[in-house]
Amino acid sequence: MMDTEIASRIDLDEDSLFELLSRELTLGVGPQDPAARRAFGRAWFTANLGRLRAAVCGAPAITAFRADKADVATTISAVADLVASVTSAPAACTVATLLVRYGLNRLCGGGPA
Repeated sequence: MMDTEIASRIDLDEDSLFELLSRELTLGVGPQDPAARRAFGRAWFTANLGRLRAAVCGAPAITAFRADKADVATTISAVADLVASVTSAPAACTVATLLVRYGLNRLCGGGPA
């Protein structure tokens, strides 16, 4: 995953990430209202959480990242590579950023729900 993609997302707040996710998933032809875009992105994330969990949680690298508290950008990059099979390439980095914020321990069953 390109460092510039990660850097451009890492400091965005959650609402901005969901809005960006909506634009990436719909290639800009989805909802035009920012609130509707956020709702669409959030709904997609929630609906696909099981598929994302399956793509991420069994990977040996993710187990290591969960244990070692690796650098956030490195973790996002590794997660993005894994979720690329679940989402389009442009959205993989955004989804990975949201998942890392959600918490890998929480996602994979080692933390609070």
